[in-house]
Amino acid sequence: MGSSDTTDLIVNTVGGLAGFGLLNATRRMLRARTTSVVTRVCSIGTVLVLLVTAAFVVSPLRYAQRDTPAASMHGSGAPESTRDSP
Repeated sequence: MGSSDTTDLIVNTVGGLAGFGLLNATRRMLRARTTSVVTRVCSIGTVLVLLVTAAFVVSPLRYAQRDTPAASMHGSGAPESTRDSP
């Protein structure tokens, strides 16, 4: 839990430099409008991420089987250990 290595440092540094380079390129292109454009893009991105996260949280999809007595029976009436494995 919570370990890091040199790959983390390298990837985070490269990502930060790429973001800084993108900001500099945007400043050259947009000049005085940079702040308002970047603020709008980041706001729209934040709203989209929040909407996707909310949709994921409330979705009926389940990625793990729940531990319930009915789940261990698998509807066959036989305990899980006696079932044929696929």
